[in-house]
Amino acid sequence: MLALSIAFANTRRISRFLVTVSRKPARCLILSRKPTSIWWIAVVINWPILFVLGLFLIVVICLLRWIILVISITL
Repeated sequence: MLALSIAFANTRRISRFLVTVSRKPARCLILSRKPTSIWWIAVVINWPILFVLGLFLIVVICLLRWIILVISITL
């Protein structure tokens, strides 16, 4: 039961971060260049990529945790 609650807590923390990134992408991104006229293009291109990668990581982490949970229960 403890492993299950830890899995949900960490997944919730990651999903909150992704919601923050999707609502305020300019504040969450760390850009190496100074703000210029093309700065907003970098934000528009980068934040959806980060969002999709984050969702992919959530799916992979959830699957791995469920597999570990099932293995630990069956052993």
